[in-house]
Amino acid sequence: MKQLNNKYKQQLLPLKLTNHVNPQFKVNPYQNSFSPVTLRKPLFSLHEKNSARSIKKQQHHSPPITQKNTLQIEKYGLDSNFEYILKFAVRTRQGMQIGNPNKQNQDSFIVFPNIGNKSYMHFFFICDGHGIHGHHISNFLKQQFPIYITKFKNQLENNPYATIYTIFALVIKALDQSSIDQSYSGSTVVGLFMLHNKIYCPNLGDSRAVMLSRTNKWFLKNLSRDHKPDCQDEAERIVNQGGRIEPYKDQNGQTCGPLRVWNNGNVPGLAMTRSIGDQVAKAVGVIDKPEIFNFILEKMDRVILLGSDGVFEFLSQQDILDSVTPYVDRMDVETACNHLLEMAHVSWVQKGNKVIDDITFILIFMQY
Repeated sequence: MKQLNNKYKQQLLPLKLTNHVNPQFKVNPYQNSFSPVTLRKPLFSLHEKNSARSIKKQQHHSPPITQKNTLQIEKYGLDSNFEYILKFAVRTRQGMQIGNPNKQNQDSFIVFPNIGNKSYMHFFFICDGHGIHGHHISNFLKQQFPIYITKFKNQLENNPYATIYTIFALVIKALDQSSIDQSYSGSTVVGLFMLHNKIYCPNLGDSRAVMLSRTNKWFLKNLSRDHKPDCQDEAERIVNQGGRIEPYKDQNGQTCGPLRVWNNGNVPGLAMTRSIGDQVAKAVGVIDKPEIFNFILEKMDRVILLGSDGVFEFLSQQDILDSVTPYVDRMDVETACNHLLEMAHVSWVQKGNKVIDDITFILIFMQY
């Protein structure tokens, strides 16, 4: 859904986990997982005292990120005397595209709890492929990320920021050395690294991570930022590197659809400003460097949702809250997943103009 149909010349071709985790636990992505996590009262919070919820203000909860103070940030707020139970499940559903009966599900997911047999360290990913070879790219990422997470598990625990960047760089290097054609194909990636009471959210593209929290009422807060051409800082980078940002134009010059990234040859028409792959778009400022936000968990934080844009395209924040929150107190993550999947699918049937995107998400419940 990131690129237009190839009939337009202007466009590119373009869990069920029910065991307590122990050192011998092996991940089955279709099972449910309980994992006790030992974590203290945080020194800074995911939640602001005022009502503003912009990503810029979220970033203010931790010190500015520079190479010199990265290690200081890793220690800031990290504590190991606070316990919670983690339970998660996954759903993925293939979409539908008129004229393409053989459409493949281009989404993939990764669940990696208890890294290095440590009950306080977990990594989750959603990858949303696009273009002709998008499913190959997202599946390649599914294979490669666990390899490098395992290889750098000690560094990941001691210096998450730098290590997450390193892991992404090595996975991208491996993809570049593969035989997969990335000219007009790529993938988004949104991740969630949980270390004791801290969470790190690396993101590239328009897949998304959100937190559901409860004080006197439930509310939803973004953990990531969509990288779209309408983001001012992202757009400036594209324009400065010779790209154009405008919607698709039909034969009559009428615009339709979202803003897209183009070069002087009227390709690729990418509807995001960061991704893995998409080599043609890289020449005009689309980058593959993840943006990482970090937060401290509090007892009010009960649910984390990572999903492809197929989940969020037509669902409002209230839709998501209504689908998930009735099942949180009894930790019924399976029923919550079923409800959310059905809501997302129905929203595409009703509003998707005879197109249904692939829908994939990881739903994580936390109990303190």
